[in-house]
Amino acid sequence: MVFTESPAQSLSQATDSDVRRRHGLELFGLSFLALFLELMVIRWEPAVVRLIAYYANLMLISSFLGLGMGAIVGKTRRSLFGWLPALLLMSVVWLLIAHFITLPDDFDQIISVKIPGHGFTDAQLSKGMHVVFAERGNNSLERMKEKHMAPGDFQVPDGTPKTLPVEVVREFYFEESELAVNPSFDVATEEEKKSGFPE
Repeated sequence: MVFTESPAQSLSQATDSDVRRRHGLELFGLSFLALFLELMVIRWEPAVVRLIAYYANLMLISSFLGLGMGAIVGKTRRSLFGWLPALLLMSVVWLLIAHFITLPDDFDQIISVKIPGHGFTDAQLSKGMHVVFAERGNNSLERMKEKHMAPGDFQVPDGTPKTLPVEVVREFYFEESELAVNPSFDVATEEEKKSGFPE
């Protein structure tokens, strides 16, 4: 007994195989793109806008919400893929604007201070404390320099906040905008020269 397969049936099977392969590639490509965009939202946005880093769960929830909404809209057979480049561009522009609005001045400083009559215990000092100089702006020109005195608001761990006078005895280290440029320790910055650091 001889079985023969009709050419139409074999062509139909080949077409089905091609369609399945194409659908598999589309599914892989869309999954990869969705994961890439999700990681961009979760990792890149908090790196650009530091304030968002405090709300990491918000980024995770919003990315899952976006993926879910995309899956729901996908069932309606209406394609929103054409809007993707415009939406990505709007997101990037918005992030850059937010980055420059919320970007604090970048300077690092190590100073020794005198705090007369502070009354802090060794245990409190060993835990560290946050000090706010409300009368000064958060920039390198208004920073505390040698022989400067200003009231500081001390947020003491396990204690009540105190406002005490702080006098800077010596400035040991100062670096301005070190995160904005590649590190270079060969040449002192202008502010370092003004502070009396060796060139």
